[in-house]
Amino acid sequence: LLKIVNGKGVAIPSAPDVVASGLHTMSLTIVAVDARRIATQRPDGSVAIYSAGVSTWKRIAVPTGAFSGFAFQGSQFATIRSGDLELYDVDTGSLTKTIPLAAGSKLRDLQRGLAVYLRGRKIHVLRLADGKDVTYAPSGKGSVDAQIESSGLFYSYNSSSGRSPGRVVFVPFAAVLKKLG
Repeated sequence: LLKIVNGKGVAIPSAPDVVASGLHTMSLTIVAVDARRIATQRPDGSVAIYSAGVSTWKRIAVPTGAFSGFAFQGSQFATIRSGDLELYDVDTGSLTKTIPLAAGSKLRDLQRGLAVYLRGRKIHVLRLADGKDVTYAPSGKGSVDAQIESSGLFYSYNSSSGRSPGRVVFVPFAAVLKKLG
């Protein structure tokens, strides 16, 4: 792991299970960040969550599979593994919920009990408590992306006309909740 000091990457102390060589090689993949913690995935599929002090705070045993996105918020860690959205409790490391999703879903974010994922050009907002799912379908063509924050849903897309086709849309959190019913 590196921290940026005066515009340069400086190696910071590593936990015993992190392999670093100078400023270049790491055996972990950073998959999600939230507040003062970083979630990394090891080659064996397990996820380690590091606190701001870089000590391993918790390790979660995530089975191997085909992953398509990770998200981390508060005490929840989520991934889409082999087509299912899996929720883990960060404090206990245990799997708390599995929600089947359609093939091709890609997890983008997690916030206040809602998961945001993409499937093709459609943006899905899924309420984790009851599985209620609503979609936003931007017009145009090309790539689409989305994030959800405490203020609301942000998504981007390209419109099919105009000199500046890029668009960013903001949907206030209250409006997202209203659409979910």
